[in-house]
Amino acid sequence: MGDDGDDAVDEDDEPTAVEQATATATQPLSRTRTATTAAAARSLRRSLFKVWEAGAAEERKIIRDLALDEFFARASGSEIFDRIPAYRLDDEVCRDFLDKLTVDGMRTRMSEAFGRELRDRIPKPKSNPTKRKTLNLSANPAPGFRH
Repeated sequence: MGDDGDDAVDEDDEPTAVEQATATATQPLSRTRTATTAAAARSLRRSLFKVWEAGAAEERKIIRDLALDEFFARASGSEIFDRIPAYRLDDEVCRDFLDKLTVDGMRTRMSEAFGRELRDRIPKPKSNPTKRKTLNLSANPAPGFRH
């Protein structure tokens, strides 16, 4: 049995704090664990905060990505919108989001209420009152009729 070292386990390899916190966060909640969910959440927040404070840039990125993934997986569109700071709404955030969504994306994903409101804002075609359609009818003389 030749060991080339590829599958060898290094005894010094311990999970990093980020890996431990991530493993805890991604475990499904059992019925017995749901009773302590609030305490577990507080403990997890404290663990993540300690890792955040002591962590390197790469570890902070992992935590930030994990938090964002979790938020966007659970949040509604209005909750996401509410988290955008007001000073950035008029800035590039909404404009860039709509550019990324595209018109076709908007048309296929908008709600019925939004679509109705949007259609109601489309200006009605203007009619030209000076240009009236008139019908000029003239009678055909009957055969054999003389004036």
